[in-house]
Amino acid sequence: MKKGLSAGVVIGLFVLAGCFKEDSEVIYRYEVSPYAELKDIWFIEGGDNQPDSLFVSIFLADEEMDIGLLPSETYHPYEWNNKVVDSKSQILKWDESNYYPPFFLLIPYRDRIDTVLYSQSDPREDDIESCHNSNLTEDGNLFIVENTFRHNIFVDLMVEFDGEFIPFGKLFTTSDCYLGYDARLPPPPSQIGTQTYIGSPFKISRFNKFEIEIQYSLISQAFSIFKDRRYRLSISMADRALNRTDLMESEEFRLPDIKK
Repeated sequence: MKKGLSAGVVIGLFVLAGCFKEDSEVIYRYEVSPYAELKDIWFIEGGDNQPDSLFVSIFLADEEMDIGLLPSETYHPYEWNNKVVDSKSQILKWDESNYYPPFFLLIPYRDRIDTVLYSQSDPREDDIESCHNSNLTEDGNLFIVENTFRHNIFVDLMVEFDGEFIPFGKLFTTSDCYLGYDARLPPPPSQIGTQTYIGSPFKISRFNKFEIEIQYSLISQAFSIFKDRRYRLSISMADRALNRTDLMESEEFRLPDIKK
């Protein structure tokens, strides 16, 4: 890996650089769709109360370019999580009893809510309450099931600690409830050019109807504190049809070695 290893309402600055070539001139040339390649990683130290940033550049090709999710897309299959009900349509809560199996997931579509069998027995019996399966609301502490595809970019940033690599977020907690860098990539520009997204860590450049480059800024106030440790990065992505890219993995790196 060489030095400089080569989501709010979406509001953007769009730089128009031209229109797509004629269909006959642009051919999809990849064996899989979507295809992704990790192009570059670089580090910029913050200053004047600005956080440090680890920038990641990804080349992505998709035959249909059905890439990107808006914050408002909270219906299936992009919902953030699913509530669970029993056979009498009672919403399952952590702090209540008297439920009647089996249990069903509530699946929110644009125009309706469906149910899908989830468990023949109380799922709380085989689980421990955590940030991943509970949602404290005015109606109580609900048992929920997180939906993987609430995000479309999946990032594992690992850092060396006591001779092994652990998730970067676990440096600050002993629980599994740590902040990571999975996110919602917004839709790319509809024409050739580059678009930035206010309030978002993404910048997307579109080359033609099949190919884009994504710049993702991973932000932390703590990068400078742990800058001399070794890091690893792995990323995958999903299109709107939930097709996943192959896993992209970096070599090991130290932040001073990729500083710009």
